[in-house]
Amino acid sequence: MNKKEMLNKYIYDETNNILPYGYFMWKSLMNNLEKKFSELGFLETYLFCDSFDEIELHDKKYQMSNMRRDQSLNHVSISEYSNMIEGAKTSLIDILQSYVMVIKNTLSINVIAGKEVSSNERETYLLGAYISNKGFMKFGEVTFYRYLDKYRVKSYLSSNILEAFVCINSDDSGLIASPNSSIFQIGIVPLKMNEANVLSYVRKLKLHFESLGYRVLLNEERIADKDKLDEIVESGCPLIIEVGPRDILNKKIEIMKRSEMKIMSIDEERIDNYLSSFLKKVSVDLINKQVKEMIVNSINSTSIEQLVEGYNENKLVSIVIDGGRESLNKINELCKDAIVYYPFNQELFFDQDLFTNNKSKYVITICKKY
Repeated sequence: MNKKEMLNKYIYDETNNILPYGYFMWKSLMNNLEKKFSELGFLETYLFCDSFDEIELHDKKYQMSNMRRDQSLNHVSISEYSNMIEGAKTSLIDILQSYVMVIKNTLSINVIAGKEVSSNERETYLLGAYISNKGFMKFGEVTFYRYLDKYRVKSYLSSNILEAFVCINSDDSGLIASPNSSIFQIGIVPLKMNEANVLSYVRKLKLHFESLGYRVLLNEERIADKDKLDEIVESGCPLIIEVGPRDILNKKIEIMKRSEMKIMSIDEERIDNYLSSFLKKVSVDLINKQVKEMIVNSINSTSIEQLVEGYNENKLVSIVIDGGRESLNKINELCKDAIVYYPFNQELFFDQDLFTNNKSKYVITICKKY
């Protein structure tokens, strides 16, 4: 199953409406974001306009909303300060960190946040993710700018983050959903339903897991056991449990983490102790996998030839520059349609601008747009 098929089956339909799986992910993300933004003092409202500069704040410092922009749903926010550049900059960092933390905890996406390299006077930080061997997918930004006699910070997060989720957290068998964003956290597959007490046993098991606060899917369809398993695997359910007559007799439960597809047999009285740690491990596995892929696909270029080669291979290419227009123009000439940003916490690996041989000031990363 390819990424487009997964996207159309679980996230968007043919008319670009968000399907139940995708909407649950988006709603989970929004609930967590709105809670975080409320803690920062933002007031929830409805913003109906195409431009942030048209928004009137009516003496309120902060507003946030869900709105439709550029053919997609967006979480947007705007804050305003009168002659307080420090307050605006602090707001920018708070908002940026909120997005990064909530996205990571909800969708298990390793977010790239970096300052966009641009001649624009506005200071913009990109939010996106690296899609292995494909490039950088942007799904939001936070921008600081001067508006009339005040300083403003605007931000948005687009629902195309769900496309990034599918591109990153999936394999040939289907989705690999994060526990905090999946409609179902546990999927139960009854084996040989017509034998022994299998059906009554798994129904009790479902009720028990739900009483512990888990979202549970029990597949009771009268289809082949393999087909039931394949459907739950494809939907990305983080934990999958199989129960058959032999398991009931031996008081065992077979459990599989979707991120690893490895089956473990656990004593039924111990299963409650495993569920929480297993679900946390799924989230850690997803993030670690992305970090490893980024490391493998990141290079520190020491020559123009290496820069161009790495860029054409969809890698994250870091170079040092003096920040002058000559070097930036050369990058735009060599790397068409690129995402260029200042990454955080980067050290200088050498001290000469790659193009001018001047003393370098900045490390920047260049990657193809996905």
